Amino acid sequence: MVRLLLHRSVVHASAVLSTLALFACSDSNDDGGGGGSAGAGNAAGNGASAGSGASAGVGASGGSAGSGGTAGSGASAGSGGTGASSSGGTGALPAADPIVLDDFSDLRTNSVLPNPESPPQPLWYPQHDSSNPSVSNSTLTLDVAGAPQIYFRSVDNLGWYFIRKLVESGTWSDSGFNRLRFRVKQAQGMSISTSGGHNIEWASFLHVGSKTDGPWSGSDDNNWHFYHFLDIPSDGLWYHVIIDTYPDHQRGEPGADEQGDQEFPSGGNQYNYFSMMTSFYYDLPYASASGQVQFREFSLFYEDNATVPLAQVRSLNGAYDPATHTVKLGWGRRKDQSGHGYSVAWSYSPITSFGSATLAGSLKSPNTDAYNGVHYTFSEADFANHPRVWVAIQPEGATTFRQIAIDLQ
Repeated sequence: MVRLLLHRSVVHASAVLSTLALFACSDSNDDGGGGGSAGAGNAAGNGASAGSGASAGVGASGGSAGSGGTAGSGASAGSGGTGASSSGGTGALPAADPIVLDDFSDLRTNSVLPNPESPPQPLWYPQHDSSNPSVSNSTLTLDVAGAPQIYFRSVDNLGWYFIRKLVESGTWSDSGFNRLRFRVKQAQGMSISTSGGHNIEWASFLHVGSKTDGPWSGSDDNNWHFYHFLDIPSDGLWYHVIIDTYPDHQRGEPGADEQGDQEFPSGGNQYNYFSMMTSFYYDLPYASASGQVQFREFSLFYEDNATVPLAQVRSLNGAYDPATHTVKLGWGRRKDQSGHGYSVAWSYSPITSFGSATLAGSLKSPNTDAYNGVHYTFSEADFANHPRVWVAIQPEGATTFRQIAIDLQ
């Protein structure tokens, strides 16, 4: 059955491009990955987990000044108690990520593909309740109103291509990069959930791996349409986000199910999650958003999944509020580990041993069943005197941890 590969059933006339008629897929509709899929076991429970007015720090709050930890743009250094480090740098600090998908030095269009529409369409496509993509000062800005959905759309009149065809810099490896990092400033009208829910669905489409970049007649194969849940408020801060290979939901699957690590969806070790990706989108499906949403550089790096507690700390994100010297963290836990404990520690350099970092505090994730979002906030007055900080999150009973880095200036 030929269908439009959209997350929503509502399609604006301006979004129906001639190329979309090419896209064949085996199922007839997206289930939305929906809010309900975050938890109650209903695959399409729209809005069940929409950000329901919680304040930052829900789930746990704050280490006192003097014990702060931090969040940020996702350092990959560190495999917990082993003290090992992963490759790929730590964001802009101190080394750049090896692959840059888009640095927003200009507004790119699909004119870089073999057979673009006329006129060429933006790669960052305002699919639903969004408009006017523009680039200034290395920042992508879109106007939003309602429940916006924004695609990275690697498609032309011939079909879909792997996103690897569109990287701006770096040498691609089909198994070498398993983290996508970006920064986002949330639109207005968004709050975080008190009950483990989410207000953002970052969703991917995967095609069977190939040495050829495309074109493909459809954006995904084998129902490889996955959702990663984020919960980010409208507080005017830049949140650093790391998308990994452990999604929270797959189209049409029960919402309470764990999807497992999808680093190599086809098995083997040749084509990984990001080398098979043809498109992704940033979606606020339950929102009444307004104003603008902004993004900064999208880049890729590597972190060894075997050395981190990926299932228990996934979709890691965070921001720093200089007005209160406060770090705000968010991540997803396993859906079957409601109430699981975590410890948080921080350092002004990459953390190679959890015990060597300064303990920020500990928390129990909310008892929210399969609604798996976790938040933690804490403050440290001394953050104002340093350029950046690293935070490590270690699940109860684990010897490994994940960490993320954030600029403080």
